[in-house]
Amino acid sequence: MPVGLIVGEFEIDDILEGTPCDLWKKTNKFSGVQKNFYLEYFNGRNKGYAIKIGEKIKYNKPIIPKKLFESFTPPQSFLYINHNLMQGIKTMA
Repeated sequence: MPVGLIVGEFEIDDILEGTPCDLWKKTNKFSGVQKNFYLEYFNGRNKGYAIKIGEKIKYNKPIIPKKLFESFTPPQSFLYINHNLMQGIKTMA
């Protein structure tokens, strides 16, 4: 857990799909992980997916999740947020 705060948001530009080998060729320069970790993660898989990140917004002031969600537990990788909640987040940023 690097910071434990909501520090920004991003739009999904594209969802990439392919064999782990093909995905590595497309994403390795931007993935943020070492090849050994990547290969272990996809071990035994014939297909994988990657999210291509589009527009990014970094908040001026990070948000403490427990202030928004009383019973907040960090998601494993991402969390879907509805439009109304997103507006509330933006007013806090």
